Amino acid sequence: MKKFSVEIITMGGDTYERECFANTQEEAAKQFRCKTEDVLSCHEIKQIFWFSRNEMSKEMLQALYRVYGFCDVCHISKKVNSAHDFKADIDSASVIAIDSLSLDLQNQFLELAGNKQVIAPVYQNNRFLKWEWLIKLEMIKVDLYRG
Repeated sequence: MKKFSVEIITMGGDTYERECFANTQEEAAKQFRCKTEDVLSCHEIKQIFWFSRNEMSKEMLQALYRVYGFCDVCHISKKVNSAHDFKADIDSASVIAIDSLSLDLQNQFLELAGNKQVIAPVYQNNRFLKWEWLIKLEMIKVDLYRG
């Protein structure tokens, strides 16, 4: 199930917003249609799971809002030994955000995410610069000649 934000208008012209869980946008809108109200808009609220020891900064969150619109961020600060330990979280997320993980762990998250976006922050001089979408990571190792 996905989380949706539904904007509703009453017969009197007042508007308000409600959140609900549904499989599709149509199902979410149906939950609020009645004789005295109608649905103005309905959109999915992205669930972003943030795997990091650190809190997300205001700048990072604002950058996410620019990309995804209003979204819910769930901070998971537990130590990550294996992405497989967080499979249920990855399955329920719309987007997976990871910070300062080894290449091996980043690849595990990419593998488990399937078609979901895995994103990571880019820093410059210890300040947040932008988000990057991780599509493929690889490392090529070559033994040095020992003679």
